Amino acid sequence: MTTTSGSRVAPGDRGATARRAARGYFDERAKGPLRNAVERTVLPWPGVERAVTFGCPSYRVGGELFAFVSNQGVVLTRLSAAEREHLRVRQPVAPFEANGRPVDGWAAVPVGAEDAYALRPYLRMSYEAVAPSLTTASP
Repeated sequence: MTTTSGSRVAPGDRGATARRAARGYFDERAKGPLRNAVERTVLPWPGVERAVTFGCPSYRVGGELFAFVSNQGVVLTRLSAAEREHLRVRQPVAPFEANGRPVDGWAAVPVGAEDAYALRPYLRMSYEAVAPSLTTASP
């Protein structure tokens, strides 16, 4: 079997295809500084845990995903439609794409590490959507 990239995969080895696809969502050399900037913001918040989603560093509260960093930028998974529109006025925003398909409601913001702080209010909104009982603590 040959993948779309032309690589050979043993018949029945779907795991190899999934691993190859996951590597394509996050490049540590290119996006490591952005990951570091996001982590400086979100890890101090109550209940935030690091995880891996699509091979990307991701952030959860109580097992619920609220953000991750990918080659597409910072992906906010829990903003309301109104919050996404508010963000869109201030930053370029696109739907996050997985395997070439947009994921409904997930906003990908193509920023660099130097601009990540501007996303702090939106990271917080996404966080608060999954952790409403924890948001009385300081940001």
